[in-house]
Amino acid sequence: MRIVLFDIDGTLLHAKGAGRRAFESAVRAVCGGTGQCGFSFAGMTDRAIARRCLRSAGLSDDEASIDALVAAYVARLDDELVGPAEVEQVPGAQQCLDALLHETDRVALGIGTGNVRAGADRKLRHAGLGHYFRFGGYGCDAEARSDVLRAGVARGKGLFSHARQVVVVGDTLKDVAAALEIGAVCIGIATGSDTHDHLRAAGATVTFDDLRDPALQRALLD
Repeated sequence: MRIVLFDIDGTLLHAKGAGRRAFESAVRAVCGGTGQCGFSFAGMTDRAIARRCLRSAGLSDDEASIDALVAAYVARLDDELVGPAEVEQVPGAQQCLDALLHETDRVALGIGTGNVRAGADRKLRHAGLGHYFRFGGYGCDAEARSDVLRAGVARGKGLFSHARQVVVVGDTLKDVAAALEIGAVCIGIATGSDTHDHLRAAGATVTFDDLRDPALQRALLD
């Protein structure tokens, strides 16, 4: 059996900027308008994003301050995930997960994301994908993405002690780097600014445009 950890943003779903808007609103509230979010969030953990925003405002980035900013972000996220910018699945997400869900003797489905657990659950719920996953590693487990994946693997092995291999599915170079750091295979999904060539050059074993390709399911099962 293998543990498969899916990234969320850009891999399973598109939140259409909801996370950024929620963070920007939280930064204005917590930092008094002095913090900046003018950088790419791609592949970053929520705690790393919060730390950078606090530093840009010249504020303390101790753990309590990061906790407060992340909590303010989560409190605003639901409002940003509804309406005209409603979250949508990456093409093929539900079909891919449905197929894997029937391979319970071969695959254990988990999450490996920079989102804190509360944010991850909200995004997955709005996308209709939350019920597929029993465990995961989240941005509240650690600030470094590789440590997030390690937490997900540990939880997966706690449920499936006979699992031997780990596969990470992600759309950014940070996903690939973190997967390689923990000795996992990485499958790249080229839905964002990191192209097929970028992902493969970074070490992804194989890449796909999205989750519709039947070859992706075979790659996850073989």
